[in-house]
Amino acid sequence: MKTLNRFFYAAMTAFASVALLASCEKEPQGGDDPTPDPEPSEPTQLATPSLSVEDQTNTSFTVTWKAVTNADSYTYTLNGGAEETTTSTSVEFTSLTAGDYTVKVKATSEDENYTDSEWASTEVTLEEDGGEETPTGWAGTWNITSTHTQVWAPDPDDNRYIVPQVNEVAKTGTLTITDEGEGLYYIYGLSSYRTDAGEEYPAIGMLDESGNLQIWAAQLTNADESGKYLAWTSVGHITADGYAPYYSGINGSYPAFTFTLSEKTATSTAYSSGVNLGNGVTGTFTVVSLNLVYTDGQSSSILGDDAFAGTLTLSYVSSDTSAAVLTKSSTLKVYSPVKVEYPTTTSFSAR
Repeated sequence: MKTLNRFFYAAMTAFASVALLASCEKEPQGGDDPTPDPEPSEPTQLATPSLSVEDQTNTSFTVTWKAVTNADSYTYTLNGGAEETTTSTSVEFTSLTAGDYTVKVKATSEDENYTDSEWASTEVTLEEDGGEETPTGWAGTWNITSTHTQVWAPDPDDNRYIVPQVNEVAKTGTLTITDEGEGLYYIYGLSSYRTDAGEEYPAIGMLDESGNLQIWAAQLTNADESGKYLAWTSVGHITADGYAPYYSGINGSYPAFTFTLSEKTATSTAYSSGVNLGNGVTGTFTVVSLNLVYTDGQSSSILGDDAFAGTLTLSYVSSDTSAAVLTKSSTLKVYSPVKVEYPTTTSFSAR
């Protein structure tokens, strides 16, 4: 019996030791140990600006971009130079010379959760200034535009004759003005008429006291054997006692259009004067257009097609006068109206 009890005691002691050992290997339940902090997140890179070039000239340009979300400012460089900072979404570069330029821009933020964007880049080429030509006088090539066009149509009362009509249709073309000296200018391109030899009969221009160019209604050549001569005569608008036709000519020489130059553009002022219509009727005659005619002072043949009418505008092109095609032959004896003075009377007789 004693032997059995010793065996039971030894067995129980071993079991207790095993249980204690197993208990020591278990994970602790609870306790005061803190949970470790999560790993910090990586900062977000800002979006790269999208660049555009605007307002480019020979010496300047502007680079623009849309605002980048979460950006506080933008850093930029020109041709790899020093970095500059702006809070705007554009930067202007001025006083530059001709050449190639590279602009780089990146978005930046003071928030540590954001990093700078990638550099955006754009290239700009400035061309040499061609030295845009400006007029130093009236000689040269000019584009002409009129607010109206004057045409000829059969007289509704007598189709043996033609009468002027003025349409609200703009007319464009090119004039060449040559300086003939002593204040005389020839204006080519005002009429479409050409001789068989390709000669063009110019209109006559002179300067007034202010340097404005006046295109004259005046006799252009000497009379030929038939007693007829070339002349520039005006179509005008007559108002008198409610009578307002377009009339085909007024006797006398006068500046039909006067052009005043402002920088590279000249605008016309039409000649206007009192007119004696006969039988005690007077009115006002205002020039509308100029036409080249072959006349003896009583009856006339119209040379050329439709005419520039209304307000005429000249736009300077260049100093080139090579388009003037007049052949100054002995058959074309153009009057020099330098001695013609401004009309001293405001009353003309209609023909």
